[in-house]
Amino acid sequence: MGKLFILPKQQNFVLIGYDFIKNHMPFSDGEFVKVYIYLKYLFQNKIEAVEIDRISKELNLLESDVVKALEFWAQRNLIRLSKDVDGNFSIEFLDEMFASEKVENVPTPPVYTTEDLSRFFETDEKFRNLLEFAQKQYCRTFNKSDIDVLLEIYDWLKLPIEVIYLLINYVTINKNNKNLKFLEQMAIKWKELNIDSIEKAEEYIRSQEDTSRIKRLVLQYLGIYNRAPTKVEDEIMNVWINDWKVPEDVIMYALSLVKNVNNPTVSYVNGIIKRWYEAGLKDLESIKKFELENAQKKEKSKKQSSNKKSLREERDPSTYTALEELYKKALRGNANDDE
Repeated sequence: MGKLFILPKQQNFVLIGYDFIKNHMPFSDGEFVKVYIYLKYLFQNKIEAVEIDRISKELNLLESDVVKALEFWAQRNLIRLSKDVDGNFSIEFLDEMFASEKVENVPTPPVYTTEDLSRFFETDEKFRNLLEFAQKQYCRTFNKSDIDVLLEIYDWLKLPIEVIYLLINYVTINKNNKNLKFLEQMAIKWKELNIDSIEKAEEYIRSQEDTSRIKRLVLQYLGIYNRAPTKVEDEIMNVWINDWKVPEDVIMYALSLVKNVNNPTVSYVNGIIKRWYEAGLKDLESIKKFELENAQKKEKSKKQSSNKKSLREERDPSTYTALEELYKKALRGNANDDE
């Protein structure tokens, strides 16, 4: 019996996962998104190798921007990135690997009926008091959807009642956010972080307020006073503070190094901090020593270049020719004087 050959055909569409659209694209630089979609195009059409400069030309980007995009998506765990000794990159899509696993593991809250709401309100005094408090904080009477959210936090997530009170205060006063969906998202986050006591909740709030203060300082140092961080700026600074655990004094020192730079950006500062992080430098003292050594090396290299230039000028044949002509003129002048 003969064989069946399935001929490859280029797709005229690119499949992008829901997780990317919902959880990554809104918080990412547009240029990085362009690179990600282009990589998906290459992957889905089984193009196994492509030059970085071709990608940059196709997307009208600098090659360095393409590399930054690769590093960004690797940091967000959407790709695994490796580089060989020749400077070639290899990538593996992690979202493809774990997509089905992510869908299966997403918990879904129960659906509460009108009878469930009535039962909780009539038989559970704690929930009744919580509902009354929440309505005062949100300055309105809750409808069924609102009560569903509150019941979800209380009954499904099972956050301690005192933690829920503190959470409601935090989002309505500290965050000045009166959207119940935001409350729901924060409650899920607190559950994931195992914030199950007043002490843990207060520690989280303190850390968040401190993080917000540092972000404001960064923007003000860069001359930005009239807006909050963009999503990309916020993501970058979150990496410094939460992932890399960069101390505040180190961030401030990095900012001091850009005071003579025209229109410095958060991304520019990120390049400095990332260099220290990749070098394994974590405290201000070692970083200052590192910067001083680099400055000394640059100064030494500059002097060596200057000396070499002077030496080249001394050895320049044209210089010898000019001197020889002057010498000959002097000799002729002396001969004329003798006559």
